[in-house]
Amino acid sequence: MKSVAIAFIFAVALFAQPAFADGERQCGGMAGLTCSGANEYCDYAPEAMCGAADQTGTCRPRPEICTQEYLPVCGCDGVTYSNACTAAAEGVSIVSEGECKKEG
Repeated sequence: MKSVAIAFIFAVALFAQPAFADGERQCGGMAGLTCSGANEYCDYAPEAMCGAADQTGTCRPRPEICTQEYLPVCGCDGVTYSNACTAAAEGVSIVSEGECKKEG
């Protein structure tokens, strides 16, 4: 019975999605945690470099409505979005403000 309890605790610890103190769910990291719904995306802080290495982000809801204001941002997918809201609506975190730089 003791081994069953230990196996259960291990399974819960392995598959449970970590949460911050305020209840927000983590995503990304070494475990590759994903957000639970299609209406959420993994939002990385600027210093997290789009989830490089073991950096984690926070699951955030995708906005349903955005302004048409043009304040370009570069998404973690290398695409320039017209503003941070439109990137988030597409489920993309931001790597930098301004248009994405073309290589070459």
